[in-house]
Amino acid sequence: MKQTTDTPTPSIVKAEFLEPRELAAELGVSVRTVHRWNTLRIGPPRTVVARTVLYRRSTFLNWLASREEKPRRRRA
Repeated sequence: MKQTTDTPTPSIVKAEFLEPRELAAELGVSVRTVHRWNTLRIGPPRTVVARTVLYRRSTFLNWLASREEKPRRRRA
């Protein structure tokens, strides 16, 4: 099942949202990985409109920040 359409996203929406391929490029992963994360419910929240999957830029950045880890101390 195809999760996105090939129809270009309007420019006003492009300012606020990322398409799966853009999100994948930002993270350096494949689009398949982005879809797999969604299936496993570990990826950033998404919006689906008329079969078009979109990721809000601000939500993506919050999701990314929430995955930040503090360095672990080495035991001597």
